[in-house]
Amino acid sequence: MKTVPQPTSHGSPVTEDTRAALMDAAERLFAENGLEGASVREITKTARANLGAVNYHFGTKDGLILAVFSRRLKPINERRVAMLDALEAKAADRPLPLEKVLDAFLRPMIEQQGTGLEDGQAFTRLMSRVFQEPNPQVAQLVCEQFGTIVKRINTALLKAVPTLPPDEVFWRISFLFGSAHHAIDAWSRFDTNPFARIPGAPVPRALDREALLQRLIAYAAAGIRGTST
Repeated sequence: MKTVPQPTSHGSPVTEDTRAALMDAAERLFAENGLEGASVREITKTARANLGAVNYHFGTKDGLILAVFSRRLKPINERRVAMLDALEAKAADRPLPLEKVLDAFLRPMIEQQGTGLEDGQAFTRLMSRVFQEPNPQVAQLVCEQFGTIVKRINTALLKAVPTLPPDEVFWRISFLFGSAHHAIDAWSRFDTNPFARIPGAPVPRALDREALLQRLIAYAAAGIRGTST
């Protein structure tokens, strides 16, 4: 493991493991307590790092926040773009299959649940907090990370559903994004989800990852193809 030549207050070197541990701890604590509610002291204590480690690796707490989001969002959106590139190359001038466009958007998002901290559950909850606790820097980062992919998805949806009014695309994507996040959260906590066990209601069955993805695609495709009033 590469060692960063910077001593801690205890005299031992700070390694790249410390940087990863800080982001893991921050992701979990931001999800649990909010961006403002999780203190640098609490984060460094959870990561078993000294108090100056955040400043050394990220400059400020805001820098740490941005690193946490970038670590998760960048690879997801890079894969989305790659999948759309392949889909458009294969389709050439033909209309894009809507279900394939939705697969390119949703699959990278769902598959991240199997990699990383708590199978991605913490970051799923953290993304929900972005809309509850506006942070200008985080909002700017999210817009930067999603700007390219939103433009690509907009274009792809209009190619897949030529009858879809362009001014309706924003709302359809908003509904898609919101329903996907809610479904992933419900799926990731299925065993403890109280809404899955309401007395008198039909008992749902657990879904594997692919089953969740295919249900989301079918649900979203029906909504996007639907007529607006």
